[in-house]
Amino acid sequence: PAVYYQLLHDFVRSQFDAPVAVIAAGHAAGYVMQLASVQPTVWSKIVLVAPTWRGPLPTMGATQQIAGAVRQTVRSPLLGQALYKLNTVPSFLRLMYRRHVYTDADKLTPQFIQQKYQITQRPGARFAPAAFVTGALDPAQNRSDFLQNFQSLPTPLRLLIGEQAPPGSMAEMEAIAQLPNVQTDRLPGSLGLHEEYAAEVAAIARPFLQNE
Repeated sequence: PAVYYQLLHDFVRSQFDAPVAVIAAGHAAGYVMQLASVQPTVWSKIVLVAPTWRGPLPTMGATQQIAGAVRQTVRSPLLGQALYKLNTVPSFLRLMYRRHVYTDADKLTPQFIQQKYQITQRPGARFAPAAFVTGALDPAQNRSDFLQNFQSLPTPLRLLIGEQAPPGSMAEMEAIAQLPNVQTDRLPGSLGLHEEYAAEVAAIARPFLQNE
């Protein structure tokens, strides 16, 4: 997490001389809010789309020890490569997308799944998913720490929630929605809301960012 946070911090500092609007989906929301808590005026507007801060295994209740063991196993040669291969076959990718990412199964065409499969087969591709799934990329350790980033935030913030998000992720999004000064919209979709319903997300985000 420290590397991703520092990357975001350095990029914003080097590229922008004034507060800038930002749209963040999934775990990116955690890094955006971390930076906002340290530099409250860095963002002019914030849009969070189906934000998350906790990886799948920790969400399922896995301890750090179990998650760490799984991560090291997937990172290992031979056994890790074999496990990764089993978890990235097109049929399994489609199952995972249908359960957690997309809500419209008709969009999960063979061509779509093949494109996603090709991404998973890039050299070294197994390391980032292993880190994400086991919580090594989590921008916070608990809900309290995550929500602390929103306290006394002067920046206008819009929250977009996918109505079919998994229960654990939905609970965390609803916790954000209960905070003061958070504008909340609910749309069809799940954790892939920004991708599956990009036009609907843009229809809300654009006027908000443009002060319409």
